[in-house]
Order: sequence, then C-alpha cells, then structure tokens
Amino acid sequence: MGQYIIEYTESAITDLKQHKKSGNKPVLNKIQKLISELKVHPYEGTGQPEPLKHNLQGFMKKLLLLFCFVVFRAHALPADSLRNFSYTLDIPDGWKVKDNCTETDCSFLAPQDSPSDTFLENINITVADAPSKNYPVEKYTAFSIGYLPSVIENFELLERKKLSGNSEYIIYKGLKSGFHQTWKQYYHIKDSKMYIITFTAETPQFEAYLNRISSNLDSFRLR
Repeated sequence: MGQYIIEYTESAITDLKQHKKSGNKPVLNKIQKLISELKVHPYEGTGQPEPLKHNLQGFMKKLLLLFCFVVFRAHALPADSLRNFSYTLDIPDGWKVKDNCTETDCSFLAPQDSPSDTFLENINITVADAPSKNYPVEKYTAFSIGYLPSVIENFELLERKKLSGNSEYIIYKGLKSGFHQTWKQYYHIKDSKMYIITFTAETPQFEAYLNRISSNLDSFRLR
C-alpha cells in the first residue's frame, strides 16, 4: 500500500518546531503517532476517525485530533478587535488575542499565572454552519457530549443547563495534551449559524478563573 502525502501549512510547521523545542515527550510522541498513521491509513486508527458532516465535509475526526496540539501565539488586544464581527464579547482585562483571529475562529489568552506557567487559560469563539436552520441546540449538545469522550481522556460531564432562546451550556473535565483541564462550553444557534464559546482552564484553577470571567462569558451577544 502506498503512503499518503501530508502538506503542512506554514503555521503548522511553526507549531511543530515549537513543540520540538518544548521537549514535551508525551505530546511529541502523540503528534508523531498521528502523523505516521495519517501517512499510511488516514481513515482508521487513533481517535475513531470518520468523515465529518455538514460544513466539515471532506475532513476527518482524526485530522481534528492533530489540531488539538497547536501552540498558541498571541499579541496585545486592540479595544475594537471584534468591531467587524457579527457578535460581541467583553474580553477580560489583560487577556490577549491569539494570532490570526477571524470571525469564525478567534481565541483570547489569559496572562501567565507565573513565569513557569506552561498552560494559558483561554476563551475560544467558533462560528460554523448549523446542520439546518434553527437546529435544536439540545440535539447538538447531545452530539457533543457523545463525541467528546473520544478526544478527551477520563471525560466527565459536570453540568448541563438550558439557557434562554436556542442556547445551552455544558461543563466537563478530563485529561488532554497532558493537562487536567475543565471546560465551560456554550452553544448558541440562530438561523443557519452555530456559535460555540469555550472557556478552558487547568482544573485546579477553573473555579477561580470562572468567578472572575463569568460576566465576560455571559456578555456574548449577536449584533
């Protein structure tokens, strides 16, 4: 059987160099395993790969697993960073915007807790096409809860709550990229668009951070 050819973007090459420089062997081994599998059998193996549907047609879950290891790079946040977007969110004071922020994929990074801190708490906003117009958020939440255990070790759902309108959030925890993490993830669906806001923190710091930024997360609004 022949091998598949992997084409790397410039940002992917930069990220891989950063990981090699970090010397984090468990993460490097996971990345190398995924790359090796992609070259030989991209449609089977780690992560229960399967074709994705709707706006992600042509992509595989396995490819999304590889994206889990990207390195965040950030710069200072202009006050009007979201002025041209279809939504708004009050960014926590002192946080920075991740490089290459777009309306459909934008992340904000917290300052380091200490000089030795290697994990940056973050908020990510993702915009995608919904499976159908005004798709019930309960169905998408159920799909996410079923899918997340395949990419997060020791996945545990802590809370699920329906919000006003076609919105809902869940809180869950688990092990990812060598870090014990906890997430609060909001799902907002309006017309044919789906807006996913995810706050990620190391589990020991999750409650303290959430107490400080909960009003920021709740400030999300569509223009």
